[in-house]
Amino acid sequence: MSKTRKANVRKRLKAVDKVIEAVIDSGVKLHALGVAIKNTPKESTMKPRDKYTVFSRKHKKYRKSFHKTTTTIMLLPRRQLTLALLKPDLCANPNTISKIISRITATNHHNNFEIIRQREILWRQQDAEAFYAEHRGRFFFERLCGYMTSGPFTALVLARQNAIKEWRALIGPTHPWRARMNAPNTLRSHYGLTDTRNSFHGSDSDETANREIEFFFPELNVDAWRRQEEKEAAI
Repeated sequence: MSKTRKANVRKRLKAVDKVIEAVIDSGVKLHALGVAIKNTPKESTMKPRDKYTVFSRKHKKYRKSFHKTTTTIMLLPRRQLTLALLKPDLCANPNTISKIISRITATNHHNNFEIIRQREILWRQQDAEAFYAEHRGRFFFERLCGYMTSGPFTALVLARQNAIKEWRALIGPTHPWRARMNAPNTLRSHYGLTDTRNSFHGSDSDETANREIEFFFPELNVDAWRRQEEKEAAI
């Protein structure tokens, strides 16, 4: 097996370790799950032959490389992409952005996002109006566009399992006062100011995420990224 294939195998095994740690941290208690976790070795403790080969009576030394097996094994669910915006009030303070990025990528149940793309944006009025076109005519439209053109902001493409749901859970309710009452550990609870100046944005569906990612990152081919994900997830 080539060095690249071995590196990919180690990467997937470490990803499985992270999933198991997340399950443990979530507090889920099932007997079968406990047995599986107990009997699943960590990548760091596995012998090389157990990482890169499987048992086979038909091959020399009764082992054969994973990549020669005919069965495709999906170790993890396919990751999902979402668009995240860190709005102008946050970007006015670089230290705040640094803290938020650290929290986004932190390894725990709700976080552990991978940042696929990141870009600082400074909008013109027509840019804001184009992105929020579906809200044109609503009472908050002009106020929202004014807020989003008041200074630079950061656009991110985030990846992880259930990225859309998990990012929206991390940022919390649209209205910061509701976040403070009902979801005090969310980002909007800590940083949101008003209903308009709520500091964060997150896509609400795959379709919306695709459209919004293309708006900010037209060079990113989402379909090609997903194909590569599936290729890397398969042994």
